[in-house]
Amino acid sequence: MRQVLTETQNSVQTITLNQPAKFNALSNAMLKELNDAMRAAERDAAVRAIVLTGSGKGFCSGADISEFDLSNGGMDAGEHLRQHFSPLILRMRAMEKPVLAAVNGVSGRCVP
Repeated sequence: MRQVLTETQNSVQTITLNQPAKFNALSNAMLKELNDAMRAAERDAAVRAIVLTGSGKGFCSGADISEFDLSNGGMDAGEHLRQHFSPLILRMRAMEKPVLAAVNGVSGRCVP
């Protein structure tokens, strides 16, 4: 199963995170697919805007920590972010096309 789905309609490309059972936790494979999808949308002249969303009940629960290597004293979280997340975030910030988030998820209300 693909972890990132894409669909283009009316010059808008929707990129959908597709691991609903994990509330779209960002695995290394998903990050690579998402980066590839963003790069392709950035280069496609027919795409004028990008919408990022998640399948299922939640937009994205964050990093998929089940992939973290906690042996031998753990891992350097900062280095993990620099290697895996920063390139994607920098790509989205530098894009000349608007990137919008269609955030879905559990709604709640604040109780005083």
